[in-house]
Amino acid sequence: MHQINMHFINLIPLFPLLGAIFCFALRDKKPAILCGITASLMVFLSLISSTASVFALSGAASPAGTETVIVSNNFTWISAGDLKIGCDLMFDRLSAVMLFVVTFVGFLIHIYSIGYMIHDKDSNRFFSYLNLFVFFMIILVTAKNLVLMFVGWEGVGLCSYLLISFWWSDPANAAAGRKAFITNRIGDFAFLSAMFILYWLYSAAGFNSGLDFISLSENFKSAAANIFAIKGAVAIDIVCILLFIGASGKSAQIPLYVWLPDAMAGPTPVSALIHAATMVTAGVYMCVRLGFLFAASALALKIIAFTGVLTAVFAAVIAMAQTDIKKVLAYSTVSQLGFMFIAVGCGAFTSAIFHLATHAFFKSLLFLGAGSVIHSLAGEQDIMKMGGLRKLIPGTFTTFFIGVYAISGLPLMSGFFSKDEILLYSFAGPHSNAVFYALAALASFLTSLYMHRLLFLVFYGSFRGDAKKYGHIHESPAIMTVPLYILAFFSIFSGFIVFFKSLNFKTLLASYQSAIAAANISHSAEYSVMGIALAAAFAGLIAAYKFYISSNDYLSKINKAFAAFIKMQENKFYIDELYDLIIISPLKSVSIFLHKIIDVKFIDDYIVGGTVRGFKYINSALSDAQSGRVQGYLSAMAAGLAVMTVYVLYNSIR
Repeated sequence: MHQINMHFINLIPLFPLLGAIFCFALRDKKPAILCGITASLMVFLSLISSTASVFALSGAASPAGTETVIVSNNFTWISAGDLKIGCDLMFDRLSAVMLFVVTFVGFLIHIYSIGYMIHDKDSNRFFSYLNLFVFFMIILVTAKNLVLMFVGWEGVGLCSYLLISFWWSDPANAAAGRKAFITNRIGDFAFLSAMFILYWLYSAAGFNSGLDFISLSENFKSAAANIFAIKGAVAIDIVCILLFIGASGKSAQIPLYVWLPDAMAGPTPVSALIHAATMVTAGVYMCVRLGFLFAASALALKIIAFTGVLTAVFAAVIAMAQTDIKKVLAYSTVSQLGFMFIAVGCGAFTSAIFHLATHAFFKSLLFLGAGSVIHSLAGEQDIMKMGGLRKLIPGTFTTFFIGVYAISGLPLMSGFFSKDEILLYSFAGPHSNAVFYALAALASFLTSLYMHRLLFLVFYGSFRGDAKKYGHIHESPAIMTVPLYILAFFSIFSGFIVFFKSLNFKTLLASYQSAIAAANISHSAEYSVMGIALAAAFAGLIAAYKFYISSNDYLSKINKAFAAFIKMQENKFYIDELYDLIIISPLKSVSIFLHKIIDVKFIDDYIVGGTVRGFKYINSALSDAQSGRVQGYLSAMAAGLAVMTVYVLYNSIR
């Protein structure tokens, strides 16, 4: 890679950090709108800085056959022997794609939040957390080494805890924040372990990389032979599997997905920010950034693809039975992340990033649209208490309709192009698998079914909620609906990027595309996959129409025939209860036992209590000597003098 040093890329994370500090300083001040505008402006300035970096990157000359990377080598952060970790940033094509998604979608969510959160008494604190989240996400994306990426990785985890449990006075919200924080720590431990092993492997191969991405990538080809020779191919498998476990925590894959649906406890803009464009995609981004490692581990790729396809189907099945509008979208996010990992497992890294980008637009659109629905219904989130809203809130309906069609993969929508590529590589790619493809196609059908179910139950039919609320239903203000229109535009047209060679993800991210996915795929295979994908999407639409619009007879018969299964769906297959039974409760019991025996009995009673009792006894003995009687003191002095006299005489005789 050809590196050019430009320190102005430091401005990209600097602006949100300044916004976070400013808003936190004014957390108890008024007016609240000042922080909302300031926080939005800071993210917008990051977007402008990112755009300027793109122009600088595209205008920089580079030697033939090399890719230009903008770096900012700031200072050495950690120095221990030969290990030197820099607090350095980098900006390449992959960073450019991710930064556009993070800052652009983040900016729209900030604008939307002004209307959604402005009346909240803690809105200034909210905007501070929101800016801080964007700051750490930018650090994660632009970090030049794994250690600094881990700082951003942990930072977004911390901010997600603060934002999910923002309304912490409600115990359920606080519990949801803790659940997200603890679950992510499992994945983070695996990520950290992978870092240590990776550094050890490179050191054994004779390279002091400092875990720098550019050095890791450039040295891998020459280092790989040594690594395999010294430690065996299994070492790379272990590293990649550990990295994927870390990615599974952030990107909510089985078995670490359980935190994300509960994260709906936070304000709706938080749901859009976390579940669409930022934190949940961090795992996918990390896998693509280290794609050269994953391409060398066939075992890891199989595990990733299997986990992705299982997650995509499982989450889609659960989403079909949920009645909370945000929970439906949350399980939808888990399912769509599964699609991205299917692409990673098939070696189609550019397809994973393509779907990541399109998903950011239509999923943030859907979440913000859901927020608009909730706002119009004075906080109601139960879709069974909605219906017939399309004429009352037409702007929200139109944009939500576009989001549903995009995620369903219907023709000419962004989701159609990105999901079709994933299905294609699972069908005919070098690492294709018939079972993976069949299950991915099933997940595509289920996506269309549950999303159209959501659309029909919320916006079609008659209103099923409180009649008193019906007369007060109104469209959200412009500050909330304008971001919806912008996101709807990108949800439609971002997929057409495949027709522009210079902007096509395969061209743009060619250096991150695994060689294993570079095989030529016939046009007949492409058309076959496209036809099946369209059939699955339309089948889901038709089924939803039959169930929820045309007639309820079909639905009632299914509900009777599969009553037990549907109850399991509604209760999310009791996975949370199972985790509580086999993991949480035993750990609680052990903790309580250790607390009673070690803390209370041994440390408190014997060590601390014994020490206190000993000093108390000594103090009591000494206090008894302080009687205040002169006769007693003289007697003690006389006794002491007698003892000393005897001691002196005894020593003189000896």
